[in-house]
Amino acid sequence: VLCRLFFCAVTLLIHGCLGFRGRLWRQPEPLAPYPWQREAAQLVQEENLIVNVDTGLGKTLVAILAIDDFLQRYPAKKCAFAVGASRLLAHQQFERVRSERLKPPDERYVRRDRVVEVTGDTAGGWGAKQWQDALRRSDVFVGTAEIFRQAFDEKGYLRFTDFSLIVVDECHHARKNSTVAQMLMCLFKDGVVQTRILGLTASFAAGGAASSDEFKREREQLETVMRAELSSFPGATPHEKPEYRKIEYQPLSHVQDLKVLAGKVCDRVWELFKSEEVPSEDIRKMTRQLSNTLLELGMDGFMWGLEHNLVAQIEGKVDNFMHMPETEDKATRLHTDLARLKRVLPQGVEVARRELLETRGVDVPTVSSKVEAVASELRHAFERHAHEPEFCGIVFVREVALAAPLAWLLRRFTKQEVVVATGVSSMDEKTRNAAFDRFRQGLATVLVSTTCAEEGVDVSASAFVVRFSKIDTTRSHVQGAGRARQPRAMVYYLENDPPVEQEKADTMQKVAASSSPAATRIVTSTQVLPDRHPLTLPTGAKVNFGNAGKVLVKYIFKVTGGRIKMKGMGFGAGNTSFTLPGPEGGRRMDQDNALEWLERVGKVRSDVSRDARLKYVAVLLLHSLKWLDSHNDVPAHIKADVARSQDSAPMLRLKPGYQPYEALGISAIGPRSRSESDDQGDADPGAGTPRRSSPNGGEVMS
Repeated sequence: VLCRLFFCAVTLLIHGCLGFRGRLWRQPEPLAPYPWQREAAQLVQEENLIVNVDTGLGKTLVAILAIDDFLQRYPAKKCAFAVGASRLLAHQQFERVRSERLKPPDERYVRRDRVVEVTGDTAGGWGAKQWQDALRRSDVFVGTAEIFRQAFDEKGYLRFTDFSLIVVDECHHARKNSTVAQMLMCLFKDGVVQTRILGLTASFAAGGAASSDEFKREREQLETVMRAELSSFPGATPHEKPEYRKIEYQPLSHVQDLKVLAGKVCDRVWELFKSEEVPSEDIRKMTRQLSNTLLELGMDGFMWGLEHNLVAQIEGKVDNFMHMPETEDKATRLHTDLARLKRVLPQGVEVARRELLETRGVDVPTVSSKVEAVASELRHAFERHAHEPEFCGIVFVREVALAAPLAWLLRRFTKQEVVVATGVSSMDEKTRNAAFDRFRQGLATVLVSTTCAEEGVDVSASAFVVRFSKIDTTRSHVQGAGRARQPRAMVYYLENDPPVEQEKADTMQKVAASSSPAATRIVTSTQVLPDRHPLTLPTGAKVNFGNAGKVLVKYIFKVTGGRIKMKGMGFGAGNTSFTLPGPEGGRRMDQDNALEWLERVGKVRSDVSRDARLKYVAVLLLHSLKWLDSHNDVPAHIKADVARSQDSAPMLRLKPGYQPYEALGISAIGPRSRSESDDQGDADPGAGTPRRSSPNGGEVMS
């Protein structure tokens, strides 16, 4: 009896703690889909579709219903859920897809253990074997668009013919040369019409559109890339609209002088770090980004950011690099620099404080009037709602460097519990998730966040949203306001005019609700040049103008261990040749010769830059030299001789008749041109076999 009483007491205590401020944690109830959600899920079975409804109305449930339907109709095929925003959102959607429960009579078809997460964290280092294992044991793949682009396009690990449905979350990111666009470009180019596309967005306009005509162009561009028709579904009843208000504050009268001072102080601090052998470029950038903290927050915020937040940001970046195999070496070097930084940081803080205190002629506020105005507004709001345990809100900032110092200042002035969340490149996942959890559970009443909490991330419905920094797009207005979902919620602006922003949002909504012809075109960066472009490898992996630069960057990083960067290889204007690092000093290539060979069979489109063309030829040469394998990966035995001078690398030149497809044993992509056939009589008999040039740089076929 005593044991039972003790157990009950402990259970009540735990529930009481978790239920602090009235938000008791419990397992989510099963969901009953609305009619419009069923309609959307059924519609995508017949045609490609973009679902455009407000934040929080259930777009993800449409995707879950569609995935279940497609798996039942096509049990031998898979479904993909690609997130165009971040690893953070991808992980959340992975949990939703595998865990969401539906009320009877609906039943989930997919099993929890048949859903796999594919992000840089979980699948960044996968090879062909791991992908094949995942295909064998999984029905649904949920991950970032970049991982899917690599697997479908660059590496050839996945084939579109194996998938019946591809969901693209936050699909407004799908623009002409975006990661999502490159992935879909391969799908449509390959003619795989059986695979359906379902796009999800709360704001189809990703750019700075303002007028009806501009929004119509944005819609047309998205529908063209997705090859889908956008629908706003009138049955998706929106939440109660928040009230908008502008917080007035006294702007600085000497902004330019303060900018100069802030830059000078950050430069002095960086010079100290550099003199103490802290050479990291990432640390240099983060140190100089602190300058805007002085303008936006004042001296207290700047000093706190330098003393407490700089190290935390760099630790987050190290954690991010450690999650990707290709940047593990960089993470190790940055971690070493971080240890040196920690030793010299107290000196840097003293240098900055002395510079600010001894400055004459520039008035540096201890706390900016902007921070004081926000703190005053929030303090009064919490006083008015002192008896409402659900009262909470989010403060959005644009720059990572502002988030933690602003949270510290608001905690100091409002006496509230304030937590911070920034993106994957500046905060480790454990810290960020802990901040979100504390905010959801009511253990914190204010969340200061970058845009990482704007799109899709599951945070509590807020009573207020503060836009501390200026926003440039209607998408930011809609996504941020979508977080203010409590009754009578408030959205505060400091740099934008609320009526203007809401007018643009209303215009965008009207354009979304209007009908438009279904898109039948797709913007593509792929141009077919017979026997030249693009290159399709036996595995299905591809090389084209769009992805060659990424393939080349990864190659250079892997073979040199990050010691040589792309800009040091001779690409770009002002150079006559570029260098490919590799065994025996690597190889050099004459730029004009490369471009002349590429365009011998046809003119390359004007929107493909000279740099993109050179990088494409460079990747062709890497394949001819067998320095890249059929998955665009670097074979284990290929290492660059970086100690040898680049100028001593053998020079390669392509004769007109060189055929990369024949050299690699691959079928040509198009009919050979007459001029190419005529040139075959002059081809070197050693074509297709890499051959060292003579010391004076004679022509070779490579």
